[in-house]
Amino acid sequence: VMILRKILNPALYIMNLLSFKSKIIGSISILFILLIFPSHTIFLNNYEESNLYTQQLIGIEYIQIIHKVIQTIQVHRGECTVYLNSNSDDKNLKDEIIEIEELLGFRTNSLFEYDSKKLKILNSNQNFTKAMSQFELIKVDKIGKDSSSRDIFREHNNIIKLLQEAILNISTITQFDKSKDLRINYLANMLQDKLLNIYEHSGQLQGLSSAVLTESSMINEQKKILFALYTELSSLKSNLTDNKILTQLSNYPALQKQTTSVADKLKKILK
Repeated sequence: VMILRKILNPALYIMNLLSFKSKIIGSISILFILLIFPSHTIFLNNYEESNLYTQQLIGIEYIQIIHKVIQTIQVHRGECTVYLNSNSDDKNLKDEIIEIEELLGFRTNSLFEYDSKKLKILNSNQNFTKAMSQFELIKVDKIGKDSSSRDIFREHNNIIKLLQEAILNISTITQFDKSKDLRINYLANMLQDKLLNIYEHSGQLQGLSSAVLTESSMINEQKKILFALYTELSSLKSNLTDNKILTQLSNYPALQKQTTSVADKLKKILK
């Protein structure tokens, strides 16, 4: 008690010197200071979470638009393969490819327009700019009927790989895989890594599927794509089986079953 009095005596002495009005103002000021510091911290935390959420939504929008660009290039790849493997110069097919190229131009312009309103990062992204530059070289009017279908197919693959890298760049900038929910982080990482590759390997396989119908056995390139697809699915299968966080998702059993089924079927094909 004596120690407490010694500590409080200077404060009580000062308070006794003040008028009643000054005491009230001083008390309110102290309470205000005590309240403002935790409130300030709460405000900053809420602002940071809101800003992160906004950034993530922007990142998802970027990914969705780029994914449409990738889809268009995949269709272009398949049509070019058919066109170059055909014996005659099919004008109707060539016109269809030109329409696909026009659609790609529209989707690319939409992406640039969105970028100009948001992060303004595409022009400085080397993966994206290189991909778009390389695509200009494989438009149907430039490749010629005597071009190698396999070379053009590989060029498409390289362009899509660059766009996938651009998606990874953007997801890092927009903190796409940062969340308090570990399940969301895991799914975001899985989407960026395995699912993007699985989607592209499936697209490559679709682009080469016409050859399967005309040949008695698969060519080496088809086997390589199937093996890459099988490897990605097997890895995804292991992750789904071993991961404890995803078991909490309501659709986990169905997701695991479908992935396991596809991986097993591919394994049988490759034997």
